[in-house]
Amino acid sequence: MTTPAPSDAGGAEPRDVLHFIFFCDAESHNGCREALAKLGFRIHYDSTAQPDFDPEESGFSLTIARPEQGSRDHTERLARELGFYAEEYGGNYDGWEYAAPA
Repeated sequence: MTTPAPSDAGGAEPRDVLHFIFFCDAESHNGCREALAKLGFRIHYDSTAQPDFDPEESGFSLTIARPEQGSRDHTERLARELGFYAEEYGGNYDGWEYAAPA
C-alpha cells in the first residue's frame, strides 16, 4: 500500500501533521516504523526510545510527522490510508493533529 504524497497545493506554508499509532508488540511497532520512514515520515516520538520505557505501562507507540500543505480533506484521506497501513502491521491508528508552529 502506498500513502498519498505530501500535498503541494498552493497557498499556505507546509505544516507538520502529527499522526498517532499504537501497537501491541515490538515486532509490529518496529516493522511499521521502518516502513513509514521509507515513505518519508519522520519519527516525532517513539515510546521505545524513552529512557523509562516500560511496555507494560506505556505500550508501543509512534507519533510520526510529515510536512503537509494541502487541505484538511487531503489530511483526512492520508489519515484513512495510514489507518489501513497501521492495520497491516497489527497497529491502531489513533488520529492526527497539526503540530504547534515553531
